[in-house]
Amino acid sequence: MKNSNQIHNLDTLEKEIFRQQLISKKTSRQLEDDLDFFRDNFFSLARNSVKKERKKEEDNSSFFEHIFKNDHVRQAVDSITGRITDHASEAISRLIDRLFQKHK
Repeated sequence: MKNSNQIHNLDTLEKEIFRQQLISKKTSRQLEDDLDFFRDNFFSLARNSVKKERKKEEDNSSFFEHIFKNDHVRQAVDSITGRITDHASEAISRLIDRLFQKHK
């Protein structure tokens, strides 16, 4: 209803009812059109949605695969891993030595 002050008699009430029915029909047609579009295009919309997600994952994995396939990067990672392992094992050895020296 536009404004309750505009309805003063039966004639204006009937006009408002007719106006509301027109709005209802227009909205119903739009909803039917949207539903038909969705029904006709559901599979392609779903496929495109999944395809985009897969492409993002593939792009990320291929980027990291290319980096780690590089010999220089692989050697650097191996070197760093070796140093970290050496330092960690030395630290554990010192810790064990300290623990057992206190108990003696």
